[in-house]
Amino acid sequence: MNHYWNVPNDYAMIGILLDPRYKELQFASDHLKVQIQKKLRSIYENYIDQEDDDYNNKDND
Repeated sequence: MNHYWNVPNDYAMIGILLDPRYKELQFASDHLKVQIQKKLRSIYENYIDQEDDDYNNKDND
């Protein structure tokens, strides 16, 4: 991946993190791995919050 891009974007790195062929992320630094995990966790938490809001709004209708 580094062959094509100097600094991969977060979403590409999340895709690689979720790909079982690249679970180790051997080409990434420990700092980058932690950043990507935090980004994925943030995206997930935002999704859950949105789903909770949608569910609560549906109950109020």
